[in-house]
Amino acid sequence: MANFKELAIRPKPSGLTGPCRVLDLPPELVLYILSFLDPPYIILFSLTCKSAHSLLSGSAFGKYCLSYVKKELRDCSRQPLGKESALDMRYEFLRLLADDRLDRFVCLHCAKLHQNPAGGSRTAHHNSITIRDRLSARPRGLMTFGPIWPEYAIAFDEACAAQKGSLEKLAISTDWKLARLWPSCYNPQMIHGYIKLDTEATVVDGSLYFHKAQRILLPPEKVMPFCRASKSWLVEEVFKSCNHGGQYRYAFHPSLSSFAWDRLDNLSVHRTILEFIKMAHWKMMTEETPDLDGWDLDKVNIESHMFAGCCQCATDNAITIHNHGRAGVEIIADTFQDLGDLANPQDYKWEACWFNQLDEVYRSILIRRLDYPLVQPAMFPTPPGRSAIKHPSAPSVEDIWQLHEHDRAANREASKT
Repeated sequence: MANFKELAIRPKPSGLTGPCRVLDLPPELVLYILSFLDPPYIILFSLTCKSAHSLLSGSAFGKYCLSYVKKELRDCSRQPLGKESALDMRYEFLRLLADDRLDRFVCLHCAKLHQNPAGGSRTAHHNSITIRDRLSARPRGLMTFGPIWPEYAIAFDEACAAQKGSLEKLAISTDWKLARLWPSCYNPQMIHGYIKLDTEATVVDGSLYFHKAQRILLPPEKVMPFCRASKSWLVEEVFKSCNHGGQYRYAFHPSLSSFAWDRLDNLSVHRTILEFIKMAHWKMMTEETPDLDGWDLDKVNIESHMFAGCCQCATDNAITIHNHGRAGVEIIADTFQDLGDLANPQDYKWEACWFNQLDEVYRSILIRRLDYPLVQPAMFPTPPGRSAIKHPSAPSVEDIWQLHEHDRAANREASKT
């Protein structure tokens, strides 16, 4: 076999009248070219056609790449991807594969492509922005709202245009809609609920601030299973806050990950809901209980320690729970973000939120807020914790109790596969 230096200087094949296809080149040269790529991209090349797959599976180099990715996929059933997913070859391969499947997302629990649980798909336009970022010298990232709301996304360019013109372009207000809240891999009970998304933005001293309220309406007896599943950072796919994930379990005191769950074993459904309301209330450290209009910010002095948040970007979070009795339990996740001065190239808070992270990963949220203060909710028209139970699209009591049938139907369907 000729060495790679000889292959690299081999003259161009004669008689070519059009473009030269990669697989028309000598196999050794194709493998040499592919050796400059990371394994995920090589595996994608092997999926383009039978000839490409045959070439790679028939060479020692190709077998190494294929076995590496396949091995990682098998191992994932015992250990989820975890927070190091950005460095994981398996995750990178699936993320690239998902570019062609706009209705799918990469599950961090089982490392498979799942269909978006609430239906819908990403738009081709926003998907092209994600792909463009991989080729950009300064990737901006894309504001997304998780697999429950795949059809909504805000690009950096769109935010810049809205900041200069009309902030209404950043306002989203959906109707309540029925959805299964997670994929079955970490939602074995097939919990369904009604979901709603609302966003708003404001500009203060040249910086763009963003507020989104993500709401879930559940039957009372599903609150504990939902919160128990939420003790893991993996359920960031339900309440998408930033590019880093995992803040909402810390919006309770004690946090859902450190809570003694056996305390709830002998409690009634009503007492269990009160326990979670109290945990969210204690985090706010206030004697005022919010009504359906949300927190009265004239009476509540918001301090730095009262909200959860991200240690890697300027994102703050709060949880409010309203018990509507037979009409369900409404869990409201409020996210507040400082996205910076989008016109200033030195202000990269947007990129920190939606692509990378701040220069320093802080040990705690309180330390981060010494450099990047808490976003004050009072700058927005809508206070945190405002209920949407009276929205015209809100489900009826009968709709809430029909959720049990949706759960059972999904379980029956899953048992057939």
